Amino acid sequence: MSGLHLNFAGKTAVVTGSTRGVGWAIARTLAESGCRLIVNGLGPDTVSAAVMRLKEAGFQALGVDGDVALPSTADRGMETVAREFGGLDILVNCAAFGEWKGIENISLEDWSRVIDTNLKGTFLLCQRAIPLFKRQRQGRLVNISSVVGRSGRTRGAHYNASKGGIISMTQGLARELGIYNVTVNCVAPGFVETETSVRILTEAGIDLKFVKMSSALKRFVQPQDVANSVCFLCSDLAGAITGQTLLVDCGYLIA
Repeated sequence: MSGLHLNFAGKTAVVTGSTRGVGWAIARTLAESGCRLIVNGLGPDTVSAAVMRLKEAGFQALGVDGDVALPSTADRGMETVAREFGGLDILVNCAAFGEWKGIENISLEDWSRVIDTNLKGTFLLCQRAIPLFKRQRQGRLVNISSVVGRSGRTRGAHYNASKGGIISMTQGLARELGIYNVTVNCVAPGFVETETSVRILTEAGIDLKFVKMSSALKRFVQPQDVANSVCFLCSDLAGAITGQTLLVDCGYLIA
């Protein structure tokens, strides 16, 4: 069980990229707080396994397999949530792809894959969810960006661009959707300790100890840290917060 206990009873959430890592922590925490879940990931077996884990724990969950960069995935996700649960209360865009490459080594295929997954995928899910939010005249939309969307990093121009674009898009959507009582915010994690992120850092030759000690708290962000922040922004406690980017980075940008 997570350390955060908010009441989302009767609410329905879609969380992309939610079969592992940060997305899984977000989905699980929302479920523990009462949410019905639409889980998304790549591969039907992977998605089915995540849904089964939630159901075995006593939670309501369905799965939508597919690449978020494809319009068909967003369409199926929103059709499923409307058909099975009657509407949508929360959308969390967490699906992402990242890699460490210098600008001269980034091919057009590399650029497209990162931008399509991170930025285009977020756009597509937001676009498809907005009619449901408008119909209900309420909603919570949280996009997962990154500290590099603010500060940039070496060897990641395409990733920086995608995460910076998410922050800017979030601000615009907050202005556009406020009249419908829809809040739109970002959570921007620092270096989150997941199997995937550790592998990417290691393969890039990045000193993990140096990264950890570069934050004010001298530790990595944990998936649950991000999940708790997302759930706060989705709750009634954050009803007056919109268009904001919450840095969850253990003080990385101030260290």
